[in-house]
Amino acid sequence: MPEKKPFERLPKYAVPVLYDLYLKPNLKAYTFDGITKIDIKIASETNELKLHVIDLDFKKIQLELSDGKLLSPETKLSSEDETITLTFNEILPVGEAKLLFEYTGELNDKMKGFYRSKYRSR
Repeated sequence: MPEKKPFERLPKYAVPVLYDLYLKPNLKAYTFDGITKIDIKIASETNELKLHVIDLDFKKIQLELSDGKLLSPETKLSSEDETITLTFNEILPVGEAKLLFEYTGELNDKMKGFYRSKYRSR
């Protein structure tokens, strides 16, 4: 049996301040569409952001800097770590920024993430 990888915290160079989450489930097709906006505080200069994510198909990922500049990153998904790494072509300055994600996913029965289940009253 493979050894389970130890839990690893995300880097501290950027921290979330506020999440705005919109999910639109399709209960017939067992899918959902989602939009997530995250206000973040960039604590030290970096060109990379790392977040926990699993089993999502991203349609759009964008970062808005405090001066209004929009950046689109290169992405690298790691199913082993259940993370996505966003790499930008320039150094992100210290300060506030907004991350935008548009995505789709499956309402599966894995009891993980946004999942489906049944309830029967007696």
